Amino acid sequence: MNKTMLERYEQAQTLLQGTPLSNKLIRNDTVYPHWIPYTDQSMSNCFWYRRQTVEGKEYRLVDADAASNTLAFDHDALASALSNALTIDKEAQKEASESTDTETDSATKTTQESIDPLNLPLKFVAITMEKKGASLQIYFQALNKYWFFNPDNSELEEAIAPPNGALSPDGKKIAFVRDYNIWIRDQSSGEEQALTKDGEEKCRHGHHLWGEAIPVWSADSQTILFTQLDEQKV
Repeated sequence: MNKTMLERYEQAQTLLQGTPLSNKLIRNDTVYPHWIPYTDQSMSNCFWYRRQTVEGKEYRLVDADAASNTLAFDHDALASALSNALTIDKEAQKEASESTDTETDSATKTTQESIDPLNLPLKFVAITMEKKGASLQIYFQALNKYWFFNPDNSELEEAIAPPNGALSPDGKKIAFVRDYNIWIRDQSSGEEQALTKDGEEKCRHGHHLWGEAIPVWSADSQTILFTQLDEQKV
């Protein structure tokens, strides 16, 4: 199996949340809560979950303190923003194609793409909150890219695609292996930092006997568990 850690997480989520057939027979028989941490990693007593409806799916926000259950964000606004991004991408591809084909009619317009707000193509969603009462910070993968969505002003910003590694539960950092050492990358700034610096061919961090081993995050996104393969005395 040559799947990345992210692809394996997505496959597991699909299996846990049911197939399209099972969801048509029985909807929302189990809720899978994703607890939302504050920036300081304390818990907010809020969680989000995905709810199946007759028309599609929606993302809900539960505040245990306020005993409320509401939409996590404006689905129509996010669908519109993703539709615009998809249209712009199609137009860029069309212009690139036209530049290599002089016979193409340059007056042809790209059709506006439309994404269903009740069937948002989101993968690996991570939602955080700076502090109590602050706006949600939404990070996800869609349209083969990574994005940040601001629900306050409905702005969609493309994020840095993570390397093959492990995304932290709060969606802010990714841990990966490079040159026999453990590294982390800040998803918003792109800044990278080596957590270990003594890795070498005979003493490899993030490796086991069968190859590279992806680091594992703690639930609060503060600690990383990783392996070390020491063959210096073998």
